[in-house]
Amino acid sequence: MYLGFYDLRLVENIKKQVEIAKNYGIYGFVFHHYWFKGKKLLRTPIDLFLKHKEIDFKFCIHWANENWTRTWDGLDHEILIKQQHSPEDDIEFIKDCAKYFMDERYIRVKDKPMLVVYRPELFPNVKETAERWKNWCRKKGIAEDLYLLCVHSFKHINPEEFGFDCAVDYPPNTYPLTPRNSKYTIINPDYQGKIFEYDELIELSFSLKKVPYRKFRGICPSWDNESRRPGRGVVIHDSTPEKYKKWLKYLIKYTRENFPEEERFIFINAWNEWAEGAYLEPDRKHGFGYLEATYQALVESEIEGAKKIVFVGHDAYPHGAQILTLYFLKELKERFKYHVALILWKYDGKFIEEYSKVADMMYDGEQSWQKIRELGKKLFKEGFKKAICNTVVTGDAVFALKSCGFKVISLIHELPWLINQYKLSDKLKNIALHGDYFVFPARYNKLKIEQSFGIKFPEEKCVYRPQGCYYEKVIKQLKPEKEKIRKNVFEELKLPESTFMVLGVGYGDYRKGFDLFLEVASLAEKEKDSNFYFVWVGNLDLNSQKLLDNKYSHLSNLKVIPFADEVIRYYLASDLYLLSSREDPFPSTLIEALMCGLPVVAFKDSGGFVECLSEEVLVERENPEALYGKIKQIAKSKIGLNCLKNTFDFSFKNYVYDLLSLFGDRFFKVSVIIPNYNYAHYIKKRLDSILKQNYPIYEIIFLDDASNDKSVEIVKKYIEDIAPSVLEIDLIVNQQNSGSPYKQWINGLKRVNGEIIWIAEADDLCEETFLETVIEPFHLFEEVVLSYCQSKIIDEKDKIIADDYLHYLAFSSKYKWKKSYVNDGCNEIIHFLSIQNTIPNVSAVLFKKLDFEEKVLKNLARFEIAGDWYFYVKLLQKGKIAFIVDSLNLHRRHSQSVIHSKNKYRHIYEIKLMQRYVALNFDVPEIPKKRAKVYFDHCVKYLGV
Repeated sequence: MYLGFYDLRLVENIKKQVEIAKNYGIYGFVFHHYWFKGKKLLRTPIDLFLKHKEIDFKFCIHWANENWTRTWDGLDHEILIKQQHSPEDDIEFIKDCAKYFMDERYIRVKDKPMLVVYRPELFPNVKETAERWKNWCRKKGIAEDLYLLCVHSFKHINPEEFGFDCAVDYPPNTYPLTPRNSKYTIINPDYQGKIFEYDELIELSFSLKKVPYRKFRGICPSWDNESRRPGRGVVIHDSTPEKYKKWLKYLIKYTRENFPEEERFIFINAWNEWAEGAYLEPDRKHGFGYLEATYQALVESEIEGAKKIVFVGHDAYPHGAQILTLYFLKELKERFKYHVALILWKYDGKFIEEYSKVADMMYDGEQSWQKIRELGKKLFKEGFKKAICNTVVTGDAVFALKSCGFKVISLIHELPWLINQYKLSDKLKNIALHGDYFVFPARYNKLKIEQSFGIKFPEEKCVYRPQGCYYEKVIKQLKPEKEKIRKNVFEELKLPESTFMVLGVGYGDYRKGFDLFLEVASLAEKEKDSNFYFVWVGNLDLNSQKLLDNKYSHLSNLKVIPFADEVIRYYLASDLYLLSSREDPFPSTLIEALMCGLPVVAFKDSGGFVECLSEEVLVERENPEALYGKIKQIAKSKIGLNCLKNTFDFSFKNYVYDLLSLFGDRFFKVSVIIPNYNYAHYIKKRLDSILKQNYPIYEIIFLDDASNDKSVEIVKKYIEDIAPSVLEIDLIVNQQNSGSPYKQWINGLKRVNGEIIWIAEADDLCEETFLETVIEPFHLFEEVVLSYCQSKIIDEKDKIIADDYLHYLAFSSKYKWKKSYVNDGCNEIIHFLSIQNTIPNVSAVLFKKLDFEEKVLKNLARFEIAGDWYFYVKLLQKGKIAFIVDSLNLHRRHSQSVIHSKNKYRHIYEIKLMQRYVALNFDVPEIPKKRAKVYFDHCVKYLGV
């Protein structure tokens, strides 16, 4: 809705302005207010606004309290109307403001009307003026206080010196910009104005140091006041909606981090200051560009700001649930980039230091639901709306956080024996009454709890999901070294190679059946020819230690190793895992054993894990003889090596993805394929640019095509450096060069496990917002199978050669790629991909993982140059395409990448091949056919064929 020429004496135009502003996320208007000792100027718009209560929009007053001059620069040359401040005028002014303050739409902070004053330093004694205003408002019942703002337009003074509440940044005023006149050809020889650059303005705003007082940040879409000062104006050159959006997103983040919710304001200079070239309103050049950028910045920042979560653990001792807490925090922080607040029911234990490395903030719950509710209120105001409570011990926290407005997921690991032992039944009731979702490792667990305590958990709120293996990455890295690890462990334990090693892991107590583990070992030792050896890794409780010392200390086939950080070594060295627990919900130790490929023996009806184990590896409860008999049977016949009933997902990262989806935080699993051949110089920067993405990355597969530079060494070193992180990079190295990038694509496509694929070439780069921006169409439109963005072109030294590919794409259309769009895939093929490959760089592309016929992949492998074009055509027959106009991908063009003479004919052949392929398989109209010929002729000429 363009306004065109408009007259603000007509309320219809004001209503249209408000409609536009609201549609694009503007909170309210700050009306410039003119008062000169009782003389009122330019009041018609605000008075019309005040009169028409149906205009539903916030507003406040900004008193431009300086002299009114001909040049509008705040200086005193050619004064038109003089400002005359006095105590009497103070009262008359505030009387005039009262009718605005009383309007229900007027902006208030903590119930104080907001009043902005442009230049408080011009008052004789502004502190006294502020008190007069406040006292008058109190006496008249207007307000108990005012919320006063001073503008930093000329001087940067602490507002508290004036008796004011807050300052307001007012770019571009007072920003120390550097004139750039010499960079430009200026036609007018008498020009005395100054040309600055928008990029520098943004940089200065980013580097602005935080001041020791409240200061709202400001932004301007653009600036050019030449119309007010012909030949002497100030121009801030090269502003664009994209740059403005980047700046605004930074200010939103800054404001969220530094102000409570009721004081989160950013001031935009301006809505319609046309004479200074500072306006959000649509124009002929950018259309709604700046308004759209405002809306996008708000939406994207809301998504990023929403990535805050509270995690509640019961303490920090080194046991299973606490380790789960640690790895959950790591996933949330490192992969998903959440801001995490950790509350511990009891603030004690060895893991406190480990937790502090990954949690953004930590709190002591003081074993009190009242304390947690107090913390919950504070965190809720700071934007934390979601909470995960780990174990039944934290049941009171579920109630406390729900009372603050949180959405709460409760992880219920315990079974009845443990709940009774620690007297947790009341906490369990709190969970059932107040939780939003209840996550059980298996349905078995829920049924046992309901039967034992008479508590019902609504089925629609229940999720059944084993927690997964948080050592998945370590197991994957160590598994290839299994034989070497086994040899080392056996040497440490001084065991012969023929030994059959049986492992138990966990905190050794009665529930874990440590006594039964000892009894099985004792049974094995009684058989003189037995080659079984039993290893328990984990600390023991007092009773278990006494039992070991008093009854089983003579066992020569037993070794108890205290809690070990490198526990995976013992799994990989073992032959069988003995789960001797009397009751165990779904132990992580079992999952770890299964992930390491160990057969398992356990008791029937002792936990939710029985749902995944085959009947043939389960024995009657409390029967060590049956356990030992099953161990001998497996050792002899090797049955049970495949001991799972069905295929279970034991991936811990998948577990976290699934739980976050319960909050509505749906993240696609993005698999990144990085093909590389001799790009050692660029690899570290490329990997950095990928790992810095704001959107979570599921997996990275680095495919090296037999590089003869130091590529492989660099990637291995990079993998070592990120080892403490949950993020992982799989390095696949070809022994011989494949001779085709598309064979590497196929290699990667066959390996990925994610839903969305990103082929990120090793020499390219990307902005941090690439992934979160380009993946958005997949969230919005189910039919989209491919989404890509515009690309900048960079050289070998990262210098930008071109801001986009519009020149190249002009063969197909001069206008299509100037704005974002979603299009039917076949329509895109017929009208554009029939002409040329309109997606210039695969690094700019995300696409869905789809099943392709083997024939398609074989055809892809035959291409040398246009395989990407062919692949896009096959892909887009299955759905829609989305294009993002922002240049978030940086495509590197090498000076030596000019097509060599031996490739020229192949290049032309494949262009013609693809044009013919589309023409034969689709009903291509005449215009695209003609454009295809023009493009082909151009390529022939360009390549000199």
